Amino acid sequence: MITLIKSLAIFWILSIVFIGGLKGQACPGCYFSAATLAVQNDAELQSKIKMLFPKLTHRKKAIEFRVDTRIEYIPLYNAFEESKEQAVIDSLTLKAPAMSTSRYDEIQRFESYNNPDLERLSPAPDADLMLRFSQCRSNYVVAELLDGRMNYGRTRYGKVLHILFVFNDEGFVRKIITSSYTYN
Repeated sequence: MITLIKSLAIFWILSIVFIGGLKGQACPGCYFSAATLAVQNDAELQSKIKMLFPKLTHRKKAIEFRVDTRIEYIPLYNAFEESKEQAVIDSLTLKAPAMSTSRYDEIQRFESYNNPDLERLSPAPDADLMLRFSQCRSNYVVAELLDGRMNYGRTRYGKVLHILFVFNDEGFVRKIITSSYTYN
C-alpha cells in the first residue's frame, strides 16, 4: 500500500513538472524520476527483471527496489556491448567513428558522488534489489539494477541488468534498452 502511495505521489509530481513545460534537459533529476517510474510500470522491463532475479521477485505483485543515492560511472559501451540496438547507442553519443569504444568510455568517466535527493525516489527503501544511476547525459541515462545485498561500493557480484533510458525532448522515456551481465 505504501509503495502504491509513493508511486502515485511520484507520478503526480512528474505530471506537474511535465505539464508545467519543463524539459528533461533543464531538469536532470526529472530523468531519474522518469526512469524510476519506467522500472515500476513498463511491463516488458518488469518481465526481464523477473526473469533475471526470480528469487527476489517471486510471489510479489510489484517489483520492489530501492534507488541508490550514489551516482556512479556505468560504461555505456561496455554495458551494451552486444546490444542489437547499437545504432541507437551510437546515435546518442558524439563518439567519432574512428574512436574506440574503450577510449570513449575512458573520456566519459567521472568520480562517483552521492546525490541524497535520489533517496526520495526509492519506492521500497528496504528492498534487496537496488537501482543505481550514472550521470545524466544529453538525452539518456544509464542505470543498473542489481542485488543490493551482494554489491557494496565498487565491488559487484552476481547478476546485473543494465538499463539505458533514452528520453525525448519533453523528458519522457522514448526507448528502453537492456543488457544483462554476471559479475564474478
